[in-house]
Amino acid sequence: MKKIKYFIYLVLISIIIHSNCYAFNAYSVGSKYAVGVTHAGDDFTLNVTNAAMAYKKITGCNSYKSLISSYDYMRGSRLGSSRVYFINGHANYDRIATAGYDKDNYRTGISIYNDGYAYNDNLGDKWIFAGLNGRDMSGTRLITFAGCLTASKSNNLTTKAVEQGAKTAVGFSTTIQSRTEYGPTWLITYNDSLANGYNITSAVDRASVSYPSSSLTKGVVIKGNLSTKLVDGPELCSSGSLNESQSYRSLEISLQEGSESLKSIENTYKKVMVASQIKLNLSKKEEINYSNDSIIKIVDLIKKEDLDFNEDDYKITYNIVNEERGYAYIFFTYFINGNIETNKVYLAIVDNNNVRDIVLAGVKESNINKVKSVDHNVLSNKLNNFEKNSKKNCLYREAKKMYKEVSQFSVNDIFTNSNEVNVSKISQDIKDYEEKYFYDYNTNELSYKLMMGIELENGTYDGEMIKIIIE
Repeated sequence: MKKIKYFIYLVLISIIIHSNCYAFNAYSVGSKYAVGVTHAGDDFTLNVTNAAMAYKKITGCNSYKSLISSYDYMRGSRLGSSRVYFINGHANYDRIATAGYDKDNYRTGISIYNDGYAYNDNLGDKWIFAGLNGRDMSGTRLITFAGCLTASKSNNLTTKAVEQGAKTAVGFSTTIQSRTEYGPTWLITYNDSLANGYNITSAVDRASVSYPSSSLTKGVVIKGNLSTKLVDGPELCSSGSLNESQSYRSLEISLQEGSESLKSIENTYKKVMVASQIKLNLSKKEEINYSNDSIIKIVDLIKKEDLDFNEDDYKITYNIVNEERGYAYIFFTYFINGNIETNKVYLAIVDNNNVRDIVLAGVKESNINKVKSVDHNVLSNKLNNFEKNSKKNCLYREAKKMYKEVSQFSVNDIFTNSNEVNVSKISQDIKDYEEKYFYDYNTNELSYKLMMGIELENGTYDGEMIKIIIE
């Protein structure tokens, strides 16, 4: 009799647990731009597949991906009723696009306007978008718009989604490189952290600490509830682990790099002790420098941990992640000889207008000793030799691979008389660009990077990069 009662008890407990682990849906959307579409070949499917696999780990989550979405698919109830929605593509503040086929119904995406908002691009092709305006988004805990400028201006995709009822939305205020360099691994860390029970701010923090030099870290914006989690309580109790054989090995990102977020990031990067309150109010109009009282206090804390810290070697920048809550990142980025940016970044995380954490981000604690061992003169000699003998030909060769119009110019045409890059000869669509030399202490790699913001014919933007390894 006791055994029967005990068995009934176990059955009831099991029913209670599994009833709490109720099913919910997650959708991940994005395409490889089809032949015939502007920027054909631009491929967002790796990030979409990685996101779908991350969400699939969650017990009770029905994780779907769409790599060739139609307008009918986009405007369906899954947009608004699914708990999780991730979309990666070319974007602007008011739309994010996907184009799996070069057909009217497949040149589509999401906009801040009504369903059916149509746009004819400069090539005469029609794009038709699913709309957030008038849509009930109350079924969505988190929607991520992984595209350029999706959180720029006052009325944008992230703010609109929250206004329509989404609990939380993530977007980007700048042009981002989501398909190159640190973009895919930033998104892996972000989505894996969410799948492993971290809330939205922790997920963004973990990705940003791992990749502080990423354009995603420098432009990420969170709107709505900053404490949102994808999973609650019992749903975590039996969540499975990602099957390695189905994940990063088959997706061109190494397992070691891709699974970084599943390790304890908190023990991978060195933290600076913050014992007392440091108040800091930031606004988009404000400039910060080393004369700011709060910055002085932050630097004093860093100097206690890093005796070699010298303000002259570090450039200060910041990103406001959520202005309403006073949530921001302040970057102290180390430059070698003033002209080689590095991934040694002291990242101060400001929350509720107070400095919550200071982390030596980017460089793993196990690699910190490399910072002192690197010979700056050797790097400078490599850079000078590259400038003098290789830069023009290397940049010309790489630009021709990406932009057909470069072939009509000579190598000297894409440089001005003052030896600066003439980006208008690379592409007329380049609206902004940045050149940099960069050294990664984790990989011992010195590189030249040309970061470009491209305006596409359909009114969206793309963040592209030419990277050249300097031997």
